[in-house]
Amino acid sequence: MMKAVNPFKPTAGMNPPELIGRDTVLDDFAEALENGRLISDLSRTH
Repeated sequence: MMKAVNPFKPTAGMNPPELIGRDTVLDDFAEALENGRLISDLSRTH
C-alpha cells in the first residue's frame, strides 16, 4: 500500500505568494480599518 502524500507544507509565519479570490474580503477589511469599524463587525455577512 502506498503512503498518502501530504500536499501541505508547514509555513508558519510566512505569507502566501498570492491571495487568489480574496479581493472582496481584503477590500472589506481595508474599508473597515479606514472607517474604524470594530473587528466584531467584520464577522457579519452582507
